[in-house]
Amino acid sequence: MPPRPAPRGLDAGLRLAAVAGVFLVPAVAPPLAGVLQLAGAGAAAAWLEGWRPAAAIRGVMAAVGAALLASALLLGGRGGLWILETGLLAGLLLRARHLAWSGPRALWTAVLVLAVSLAFFLALGSGGDAGQAWEALCGEVGRGLESSFGVLSNRPPPGLTPEEVQAEVAALRARTLHFLPGILFLSLFTVALANLFVARLLIHRWAGREVFGPAFRLWRFPEALVWPFIAAGLLSLYGRGGA
Repeated sequence: MPPRPAPRGLDAGLRLAAVAGVFLVPAVAPPLAGVLQLAGAGAAAAWLEGWRPAAAIRGVMAAVGAALLASALLLGGRGGLWILETGLLAGLLLRARHLAWSGPRALWTAVLVLAVSLAFFLALGSGGDAGQAWEALCGEVGRGLESSFGVLSNRPPPGLTPEEVQAEVAALRARTLHFLPGILFLSLFTVALANLFVARLLIHRWAGREVFGPAFRLWRFPEALVWPFIAAGLLSLYGRGGA
């Protein structure tokens, strides 16, 4: 199938509107956030396929700006972090596409960018103190677990006392915080990998172009995918209670 020409006029405007919609929808409909987190940036990159590199990046920036403005006017700013991170990942995928990066290089760069941006936004929300930001994140995770499982203390399962249930919840909270760095790393890896595959699939299907393909076909699976899980295990050393 021959490549499609770059979009113009109304087609270009509709594509920008679609990208802005992808960025904004999770803030409007939170149940869709999980799905779009795994596919939104990849779909946005595919919709802007065929544009000149500078125009594509400007398109992402315009879509991010429109989504942030709509979020501020209609939703009180809800979903701003999602919009920024998804736009950043979409821009990276477009850049990787234009520079003909291999699949592994694009993947690991995306993971790094997501990790750095997450750390930056967390620190920004804590006055620039990264340590305080991490403590706040651990506190949120811990409170979420306690609120989710703490109800069992009022109606403990047969054979368990409320005190035993509380002890189990406390142990679960401690283990989760211990492995939290690794859990976050695997989450970012999954988001980056899913969006990369979505971009590859849609660009090939819609535009008739091969993207990240040869490198992925030559990249050995599953051996290469074992390393993220090993890295996640090593990151547990930096969790609470780690060695």
